[in-house]
Amino acid sequence: MTRVNYTAVQDRFTHLDAKFEGYNMALPDGPSSFSVKLYPWWEHPLLIKACAEKKRWGFSHIPEEAFKTVTVYPKEIIEVHLTRDDEVEDWLFTKDHRLLWPFDHSYEFMVRSSITLDECMEIFHNIHERLLPGLPLGFISGPDVFDRVRKWGKSPTFLLGHFPRVVAIELQKELELHGKDYHRFEITEVPDLPVLFLIDGSDYIIAKDFDLEVPEFIHKDEWYNGE
Repeated sequence: MTRVNYTAVQDRFTHLDAKFEGYNMALPDGPSSFSVKLYPWWEHPLLIKACAEKKRWGFSHIPEEAFKTVTVYPKEIIEVHLTRDDEVEDWLFTKDHRLLWPFDHSYEFMVRSSITLDECMEIFHNIHERLLPGLPLGFISGPDVFDRVRKWGKSPTFLLGHFPRVVAIELQKELELHGKDYHRFEITEVPDLPVLFLIDGSDYIIAKDFDLEVPEFIHKDEWYNGE
């Protein structure tokens, strides 16, 4: 079976309703894989036609023969967190997620204006609400920012901290809105971000790239039960 890069099928498989089959992780670059068994009911021609015509759709019965194995092959694994043992409802391949922030460009901010703790908390609260609402503030500010402001916020110049690119862009905007003088230094350069393979919002594999083996699926009219 021919393997294809994840970019060729990432929009085809998102919500899966799949059964987890197994994985093999050989870090960092051994033969690794993650497999599920599924039937892409959303690709059934009669369902597509019904949706286009805004008609009721459904399935009477999908036999076991319809379900086939789809396998993901990571290339040069960087980080893994897997707990699967049953179902896989959704997955996502992306280069835009907070789990990738540690692998992105990072910047050091030297503040050259005094700043109060209240101002600092407002700045990071605003950034947090834009980037990660619903998650702890520490995902944005890091563990030391507020301590630094308590100790050195009245100083004419002090190191505020190190921040990944996504946060740095928003921090720059907030400091300017609050009339704070600053200098930003790029301290790490990343030639290309790795890819995040996110499974049901919690399990994940981070790797340089991913290929998939996708079989040919069969769709039979007798499985369908719609208008």
